[in-house]
Amino acid sequence: MPPPEEPSAQRARRPEHDARARAIAVTALEIVDAGGLEALTMRRLAAEAGTRPMTLYWYFADKAAVLDAISRLLDEEFVAESQHLPEPGSEDWFPDLLTRAVRVLTRHHPDLTFLSQSRTSGASADPLIEQALGNYEESLRRFAEIGITGVAAVQLSFLMAQGVFMLAFVCRRDPGSGLSADERLRAQWESLRDVSPGRYPHIRAAAEAFARDEGEATLLERGIELFSAVLDRDAGTSRGARRPRGRP
Repeated sequence: MPPPEEPSAQRARRPEHDARARAIAVTALEIVDAGGLEALTMRRLAAEAGTRPMTLYWYFADKAAVLDAISRLLDEEFVAESQHLPEPGSEDWFPDLLTRAVRVLTRHHPDLTFLSQSRTSGASADPLIEQALGNYEESLRRFAEIGITGVAAVQLSFLMAQGVFMLAFVCRRDPGSGLSADERLRAQWESLRDVSPGRYPHIRAAAEAFARDEGEATLLERGIELFSAVLDRDAGTSRGARRPRGRP
């Protein structure tokens, strides 16, 4: 067994080690994008990264560590998108933030939306990066403006995040049919126009209204508008009544 390296030698090798680990993570992301999480194995990753399987363990302790590295790559994409957000305080800031988050998720395999959702749901205790902290701060500031603070603000933030994941799942083109999410939704609801009006009056009315709708807004745009409308409605209520929400 070779003698352990001196700390100075280990520090000198760290940038090289980190760069190689990131390159391997990029390869892992490409594998998942092509075939989903089940396609990612340590053996396949080693082959496509041009290294031996045992060598991978110099960089990642196990597959879970590889998935963490993939999640950090997605975080980098979120940060890059966040650079283009309007200034904090702008009316368009919040809907733009949600739109850009969905945009990042829909670039990748749906399995990565599940992965991101599990981390947001508490499966990861990784510290938030500076850009993410800034976005959370601005979101919580906006919630506070409409009287939502404390535990209620945390819960609302979580629900908004889940809404983003939901939009990311549905706002994808179906590779089998070639239809967009909007086309699939329209076809589904148009098929419901023939249900019994006596038994399903609300479904029938909604389907007929959707069939008559000629608006150009996409499913993503409508979803973001719905989030914004909830906040705007509460903002109007809080301005009028100033009812505190949540626990400080």
